[in-house]
Amino acid sequence: AALKIDPNDVYLLNKKGDNLSRLDRFDEAIECYDKALKINPHNVKAWNNKAFALHNLNRLYEAIECYDKSLEIDPNFISSLRNKAFALRTLNRLDEAIECYDKVLKIDPNDFGVWNNKAFSLHELNRSDEAIECYDKAIELEPRNTSFLLNKGVVLMELDKFDEAEILFTKVLALDPSNDDARVLKMECLENM
Repeated sequence: AALKIDPNDVYLLNKKGDNLSRLDRFDEAIECYDKALKINPHNVKAWNNKAFALHNLNRLYEAIECYDKSLEIDPNFISSLRNKAFALRTLNRLDEAIECYDKVLKIDPNDFGVWNNKAFSLHELNRSDEAIECYDKAIELEPRNTSFLLNKGVVLMELDKFDEAEILFTKVLALDPSNDDARVLKMECLENM
């Protein structure tokens, strides 16, 4: 209704796009973001939100272009950095993803999710020691996060550090006794110790 009064309100166009995205109506959301960007091509949030909608349509290369447009305007816009890293990781462009994660961590060193995602990317690159350091940071910030504990445990197992991994899986089971992954991994550790 508000857009009928002012169809060129960039804020409202962006908000309408957000609501359409929440309803998984990404093509319509992109139309709203495009209208907003035609009026104000320097709207960081509209570029980011358009990229996110494109990302959800699995149009990752276009999404990355939009994240880049957002970051040209504001190089420290954390949402675009995070989302671009995820898109790059999805495309298996892990070194570039890690660069984005590093930029986020310079701005917010307490972003435990980014520490975890960086660790995961490093692990995929077989940079296990660096991955463990990142998992340690994520766990330091979120010590009760069972996913972080499991992820680190898997890396330790691959390094044949079954005793250390078993301790982590025991912690996971203390936090979540029904965690079947932790139970199976713990048994595997015990068999290999």
